[in-house]
Amino acid sequence: MTTFQKINDKQYHSDRKNYLTSSSLRDFAKSAKLFKMKLDDELPDYSSTAQIFGNAFHCHMLEPADWQNRYVSDETKPINEKTGKAYTPTSKPYVEWRTNIALSGKELIKEKDIRLIERMSYRMNAHEEASKYISDLFALREISVRGQLNGVPCQCKIDIYSDIFGISDIKTTSNIDDFAKFKVFKYGYIHQLAFYRMILRRKNEQLNFNCQLIVIEKSAPNRVGVFKIDEGSLQRAEKENYELIERLKKCRTSDEWLDGYEELITIQLPEENTTEKTIEIITVERNPFATPIAGDIFSNENEDKVRVLKDTGKTIQYLRGDSGKKRYSRKDIFISFINNTFHKFIYRKTV
Repeated sequence: MTTFQKINDKQYHSDRKNYLTSSSLRDFAKSAKLFKMKLDDELPDYSSTAQIFGNAFHCHMLEPADWQNRYVSDETKPINEKTGKAYTPTSKPYVEWRTNIALSGKELIKEKDIRLIERMSYRMNAHEEASKYISDLFALREISVRGQLNGVPCQCKIDIYSDIFGISDIKTTSNIDDFAKFKVFKYGYIHQLAFYRMILRRKNEQLNFNCQLIVIEKSAPNRVGVFKIDEGSLQRAEKENYELIERLKKCRTSDEWLDGYEELITIQLPEENTTEKTIEIITVERNPFATPIAGDIFSNENEDKVRVLKDTGKTIQYLRGDSGKKRYSRKDIFISFINNTFHKFIYRKTV
C-alpha cells in the first residue's frame, strides 16, 4: 500500500535509513560503498549552497505560507546603537541572535538571496507555460509518497502532482541552456522522476504519470523553461532503477559494498583509423529560388550539415555527413532538399 503524507524536511531526511530515496539510489549507482557510508553516517551531513538556495526557492514557490516560519533574513542581525553598525560575529549580542535562530528551527538566509528568490518567483509565475502547472488549484504540493519497490521500502517527495499534468519537479540552474543539453542527464533527473512515478504507480495505476521539469535560471534574465520527459526515456529509466534495486538487495544479503574499481584496470589509447562515418549523397530537384554553388556548406538549426557537390541545372547533389567549415546558413536551401523527393545512395567510409 502506498500513502500520500505531509512530512517536514527534518523528518523526511531522518527516515532515510528506513526508506530508499532517488538520491540514495543515485549514490548506489555511483558506488555501493558511498551508499553504505552515508547510510551509516560515516560522512558529514552537508548541504551545498545550491541545495540550500533551491530549498528556499521551493518553499517560496510552493509553500509561501510557511516562509516566515522557516527562514529569517541576515539583515535582522543586531545593530550596535553606538556605532550604527552590526555587531561582530564574536560579540555576545550576535552569538545570542544566532543561538535564538537555531533554537527556533529557522534557517538563516542572505537578504540578497531573498530578493533574488522573489524575482525568480515572479518570473516563474509570469511564464505562460510554467504557470499552468504551478497555478493548478487542485494540485498537491510538496507531498511525500511511500511504498515498496521489489520489496524495498522507498519514499519520494514530489513538488507538484496534478491529475491534469502529472508529476512536475522544479529545478534551479545557473544556465538553462546547459541544463537542457547535459545537466538533466548528469544529475540523473530523468531517473529521479522515473523513481517518483514508480512509487506513485503503487498507489493507483490510474494516476497521471506524465513528467516534466520546470526550470529557472538563478542569473538574469532568469529564463524559465518547461521540459516534458519522453515516455520511452522514463520507461528505460524505470527499468534501470529496478535493476539497481535488485543489485542493492544482493549487496544487503552479502554485506559486500564495493566501488567497482577493486581489480586492476588497463587503459589504452583508442585504435587509429577505425572511426566509421555514414555519408549520404542526396539528389533533389533544383529550387529556382535557391542557387547554391558547388563546395558551399549549409546547416539547419540542428547543425545537420550538407555540402553542395554538383548543380546540373535540373537537379542538385548534396553530400550529407561530410565535415567542413560552414560558410553561411540558408534555411531555404536546406528545406528544399528535405521536402523534395530525393534518392539516397549510402555507403560507409573508413577514415
